[in-house]
Amino acid sequence: MSENNSPTAPDPKLAALTLDDLAGMTREELTALYALTTTPRIEDLHGPFNGLALGNPVVDEEIKQVWKGKIFQPLGPERGIGTNRIVAKTGELTAEYEFVFSLQPALQGGGEVVALNYDLPINPSPVRAVLDELKQLNDHL
Repeated sequence: MSENNSPTAPDPKLAALTLDDLAGMTREELTALYALTTTPRIEDLHGPFNGLALGNPVVDEEIKQVWKGKIFQPLGPERGIGTNRIVAKTGELTAEYEFVFSLQPALQGGGEVVALNYDLPINPSPVRAVLDELKQLNDHL
């Protein structure tokens, strides 16, 4: 889940949610919230977004410690490029693991999502298999 600054008109209870609130939720609660999300506009995904790995048992604690979010750069209304914000061993925040993003049908749950595709020659082979789906919960998530 990443924080952003895109405008929406969410339920007042949803509008106040933060990454810290989500961090304390169960996988079931997160799944219920996901059903309330909308698809952000590509052009609203611009710049750095803070992130927190949530509800994914595959993501180990080391990844949770080093992954801090994403940086998006739209290339028009239909697609863009980006990288992940990673804390290097030196403690410096770096940009690694490039992706392209576009509007696509959701792999699960139906509807449309912003799909992040890491299958790029610059990425190491395990990363190339990653496909993220992005939705928006409120003005900042």
